[in-house]
Amino acid sequence: MSLNVIADAVAGTAHEAIALPCQDKYAVCQTGEVICAALCDGAGSRENSHLGAQAVSTAVADKVSRMFEELWRFDDCTAADRIVGIAQSALKTLDYPMDELMCTLVFFASDGVRWLCGNIGDGMVFGCSNEPRVILRAHRGTYRNETYFVSEKDAALNLRLSRGNCHAGEAFFLTTDGAGNLLYDEAEQAPAPAVKEIYGWITTLDAFRLRSVLHENLSEQFRSATCDDVSMIIIFDDDCGE
Repeated sequence: MSLNVIADAVAGTAHEAIALPCQDKYAVCQTGEVICAALCDGAGSRENSHLGAQAVSTAVADKVSRMFEELWRFDDCTAADRIVGIAQSALKTLDYPMDELMCTLVFFASDGVRWLCGNIGDGMVFGCSNEPRVILRAHRGTYRNETYFVSEKDAALNLRLSRGNCHAGEAFFLTTDGAGNLLYDEAEQAPAPAVKEIYGWITTLDAFRLRSVLHENLSEQFRSATCDDVSMIIIFDDDCGE
């Protein structure tokens, strides 16, 4: 299976109002047949968290794409330790205290045959072919507005992993909480209809138009429904499209 990736992030109205940059950051890396996409959401309460989000997403996308085979063989606990180690090492290269660089993480890696994904915090992973499904739900604390961050000492305990085999025509969607809250029906504990609608874009649009439509929808429909930053990474089988 040959994979394609399209991603975008748009600053929310709340951040624009106070001249803060978009705190959602993403990176995509390919090493041989392996593609890894990572998406991070900097904590809104930390002015420099976008720097942490960019550092973590870049490091995880790069190194997980290189370590995919090794991580696949590890049990989940060992794999979680390695991935958190990558993320926290990236944060330590920045000239700020770890507490100022708090961010969540959601990532997806695949060699076209197998896939591995994970999240720390309230990012989400959806899958879709015939029917949409939630692969990783948002991971929140005791209260709805609490979540977990990669900079925390026990981050490896809060990294949840999922893995599986690739199937023709399949697509995966990574979101931070801004867009994820709009793609997940809390009452039904299931994907909202929008997930299948986005999958429909993949099956009918070429990559150039898909990128444009994603940006338009994040900037308008999604952003009008939340004051938070909104972002999404779409990983899909090339055979889905035209």
